Amino acid sequence: MLDVNRQTGSLDLVNQTFKDIVEEFEPGMHQFFPMEYYDSKGKVKIGDGYWMVICQRLDTLHDTLCVPPRNDRGFIDKFNEDYKDRDKSLDRIVFDKEKVSGHHMWHDKFLSMSYLFSDTLAERLIGAGLTGLSYRKLEEA
Repeated sequence: MLDVNRQTGSLDLVNQTFKDIVEEFEPGMHQFFPMEYYDSKGKVKIGDGYWMVICQRLDTLHDTLCVPPRNDRGFIDKFNEDYKDRDKSLDRIVFDKEKVSGHHMWHDKFLSMSYLFSDTLAERLIGAGLTGLSYRKLEEA
């Protein structure tokens, strides 16, 4: 088992170290339900961990710097006729530093990304040597 496992496209199964680090940054914010892991036949216990639920859903996209721009409802407007023939290599997602400030783990209301971490939380998790994590720095303004 990895320390962090994705089951439903999100970070669902995590170990004690992951939980402890997240709790340092955002105590009591997210839900962690104790789990016991068993082999595929359900007979041999292979570990313990937590089913995690990220309990912050925020709008952290920059209001004007995303390309294509956000529509009236807040979503990235990939189907806007004005941008139909655009050079898609110029597409960019930009997060608003002010909206992200003070938050460490969340889902964005307007993106299909399953989860987002602050740089400081991501660096701490990666620094702990947890397996099953990948980190990609995203643009902020």
